[in-house]
Amino acid sequence: MRRTIDLAAAIAAAHKHEVQALTLGELVRASSSATLDGSDTRLRKWLAALGDTSAWTAAARWTAAGCKDTLAQGRHPRSR
Repeated sequence: MRRTIDLAAAIAAAHKHEVQALTLGELVRASSSATLDGSDTRLRKWLAALGDTSAWTAAARWTAAGCKDTLAQGRHPRSR
């Protein structure tokens, strides 16, 4: 016989997670240390500009503006 799933309880449990107050820099460094992919070094110029910003308020428009300015200077957005 199939086991029934209490979907209401599962949804209620998902809402009990507490949001951590992390900066973008802290979140990137934590993610990089967990995956060991070196993303923190590849993102160092972005972290210098946005690292102290709340990770939950960092907006795509900020990174898009940074890419646009980098391209206007004749550099590739991934350049160091």
